[in-house]
Amino acid sequence: MIDALMVGLICFVVGFFAGDRFRKLKWTMLQWQVLKWHDSSLGYRLASTTTKVKKGEKVYIALKIDTEALPPGDGIQLFEEE
Repeated sequence: MIDALMVGLICFVVGFFAGDRFRKLKWTMLQWQVLKWHDSSLGYRLASTTTKVKKGEKVYIALKIDTEALPPGDGIQLFEEE
């Protein structure tokens, strides 16, 4: 009985850590972009990879969506309607 419990617990822990690792890997492979507020254009602009973000600055981290891969006439529902 104890042997089956230990095997089940070990399988759960290994599966949990493997799933967490795959989730992190998937998120790092996405095309993240940093948008930083630009006062002279009164809007957000893409920031270069060497840009430093300082306290109090307006910054967004955005995910680029490839809309060319969508079928014609279809769209993506970004948010759920309440």
